[in-house]
Amino acid sequence: MEKKWTYCAVYSIIQIQFVRGVWEKGLNAGEDVYAVPGSDVNMTCQIQLKGLLVQTQWSKVSDQMDLIALHHPQYGIHYPHKHSCKSVVDFRQIPENITIWTLLLRNVSSSLSGKYECSFTLFPEGIWTKTYNLLIQAPGKCNW
Repeated sequence: MEKKWTYCAVYSIIQIQFVRGVWEKGLNAGEDVYAVPGSDVNMTCQIQLKGLLVQTQWSKVSDQMDLIALHHPQYGIHYPHKHSCKSVVDFRQIPENITIWTLLLRNVSSSLSGKYECSFTLFPEGIWTKTYNLLIQAPGKCNW
């Protein structure tokens, strides 16, 4: 009986964290960012830590998640080979446990338009995400 109770308790905690992450993901639905070709774009996420920061990451979202950068508190920032420009992200922690994670896209073109996701993996809170939809203005058009 004791093993079954322990299993159920652990399973419930995992499920609660999963649902909490999905629920928070819905709350942090995102925002549109407009840019003209050749400009620089900053997208920033910040969170006040209440627990332990496990990792943060920036990804471009299309049919799959394309990792841009991953930050681990102990091991630092990792860039996949196709995103080797290390000046595209900035990770800062400021007083009162506020963490800021910024993605800088320089000299944007229409190929960079799309959805970008910032995520914080926290323990015991779960996963917090924010999505940006980058819209690049075509030359000579005014759709905004």
